[in-house]
Amino acid sequence: MKKVKFLIAFVFLFVIGINGVNALDETTCSSDAINSAKNITAKYETKYEEIPENFNSCGDGKEECGQTDWVNIPPESYYYNLIVTNLTNGMYVEIINDYNKNFTNDEGENGEELEPEREVISADKFATGTLTYKSTKIYFKTNYTINVYSTSGNCLLKSIKLTTPLLNPRATSNSDLCKKIPDYKYCKTWVEEEVNDTKFYNEAQTYASKKGIDIKNEIPEDYQNTSDTTSFLNDNNNIKLILLSIVIIAVIAFAIISIKVWGKKK
Repeated sequence: MKKVKFLIAFVFLFVIGINGVNALDETTCSSDAINSAKNITAKYETKYEEIPENFNSCGDGKEECGQTDWVNIPPESYYYNLIVTNLTNGMYVEIINDYNKNFTNDEGENGEELEPEREVISADKFATGTLTYKSTKIYFKTNYTINVYSTSGNCLLKSIKLTTPLLNPRATSNSDLCKKIPDYKYCKTWVEEEVNDTKFYNEAQTYASKKGIDIKNEIPEDYQNTSDTTSFLNDNNNIKLILLSIVIIAVIAFAIISIKVWGKKK
């Protein structure tokens, strides 16, 4: 029986030992390395660069792009930088993004999702202690995981998560509506979500109405509010509740009066 227990204990400790070797554990890092990672920070900055007038988004101009205007925005004109600070030459950085979740692999079975993109960046890319990572993945909201490892032991020192916004095609396509209400949240160059036309136009009319700006000519007929009153009621639920209460009270009062009058006649 003792031999059996000894064998079980030996197997258990052996398995733990294997996992310990493969795991990325802060305890395997030196105390100096762990302390040096405490001040590491990460952020993103949205960027825009002017493109030369003779820029041809189709390359050499011998072929037609076959794309819509807003897709033809050169990827270098709008982009963002991921900025990681307080790095040292004893570290390397892994950047993972889930941009591919918006696509499927046509060659995979049942249109399987593509794997997240990973890129490893060595210390020679951030000799000054700051890593500036340019990304043109701008057409979808993207989640980033920034892992900082120690070159000694390959242990994970710090993991930071960032979510970048998406480029708003309505703002970059010189929309007449957005020119009139540039501060409308869905007319900003960078937005947190993509919205459909119904929500875009309905909320635009609400916003413009509150600001006293006339945008009727910029709203497609199918999306125009039927009347100012309807628009006002749609945007003020409290008013609708008050009006409903008044109607209910009036009906009850009418019923009580009718019953009294009918009773007197009898």
